[in-house]
Amino acid sequence: MIAALWGDDAQGEELAARLSARSACMVSAAGNLDELDHLVSRNRVECVLCSDAGLDEGLPLLGSVVDRVSGRAPVIFVAPEKRQDAVIQAFRLGARDCVTMTEACADDLVEAIQRLRTAFDRGSLSSSHAYDDPAAAGQLPMNLLSPEKLVRKLDEVRANAGDGIGILAIQIPELGYFAAKFGRQTAEEISREFAKRLNLALQGTGYFCRRPDASFVALLIPMSGAAALEMAIGQISNQLSFAVRLSDLDFRIESVIGACDSGIAPEALLAIECADRSLENAMARGVRYHIADADTYGVPLQHSFARGRGRKVNRRLGERSRVNKRGKIVLPHLNATIDCAVLDVSSTGARLRINSSLVAPEEFELMLPHQAQRRQVKVRWRRQKELGVEFIDQLV
Repeated sequence: MIAALWGDDAQGEELAARLSARSACMVSAAGNLDELDHLVSRNRVECVLCSDAGLDEGLPLLGSVVDRVSGRAPVIFVAPEKRQDAVIQAFRLGARDCVTMTEACADDLVEAIQRLRTAFDRGSLSSSHAYDDPAAAGQLPMNLLSPEKLVRKLDEVRANAGDGIGILAIQIPELGYFAAKFGRQTAEEISREFAKRLNLALQGTGYFCRRPDASFVALLIPMSGAAALEMAIGQISNQLSFAVRLSDLDFRIESVIGACDSGIAPEALLAIECADRSLENAMARGVRYHIADADTYGVPLQHSFARGRGRKVNRRLGERSRVNKRGKIVLPHLNATIDCAVLDVSSTGARLRINSSLVAPEEFELMLPHQAQRRQVKVRWRRQKELGVEFIDQLV
């Protein structure tokens, strides 16, 4: 059963009918939070669908639904319109997936529900009991070991096979950034899906573990397969961007690898430390991998470190101040104005948000009532309903 709580009952009923027609899903709608609680408590609910029209009020209904069913059923947010800020807020509130209310919404929901059914969702990968509990063993990737067992496995394989065993230290460099941006649940989902797909890439060729810092160590037998595995890990990263819906928000997931031959060090732990140093070298260079033995570096990362530099370096010529005040865009040729929100202002420009469907021209006059100013501006960038403008006149 799928439970639902709709912000708009008419839209919800229509969507439920379309969803039932496209799949074997039975959708039971609740009229309020108490009814939803009753549904989830008395039935085996696969997931909860929630639509919330309060996009500008912080999605209060979605937040209440997530709090009420937390730990009992995942929540899929059905957004009334495609807005990046709303989707990010939904992830932060704890939604497991998001779809937009469009003509293809029912098909998107079927795919989202299928993703939940196949999701790797069995305890924390870094918890010790997850590796040793026989009931959980069938739910974990068969090549996944605890960090301690991986070290023992490396010693065992080295004793039997000698050198030529590869060790790869793997990290998603911006996992913390995704946790802050979309919530810890999304970051954990990224890590889990990475583990599931890495397991498939290592079938018959090695083992891996996930460490408490969410980085991975892979044991590759033989080392000659490192190039193929590096390519497979790059493909995994691309797939993850779509698997967790980040591609809709213009975000991409990338991974960084440090590799070495286990024979480079006399002990297993020292060999893993060598792979970690290689990973640090790759991170410092902003490249996809570094192989310690040959001192070889991969190609530069395209997305992760570009965002990292963007966050650390402020390209504005003036200091930015957050104001969040009302403003007006003056259209003299139409003898009209467009209301806007002035989010922040610097000495050289401002960031605006337009909530209406109107589109601002490339150049216009901006009224700033809170500063009692009228400035001539030029649009430098647009991102959905936000735009950045530069002041092109001289302040008198």
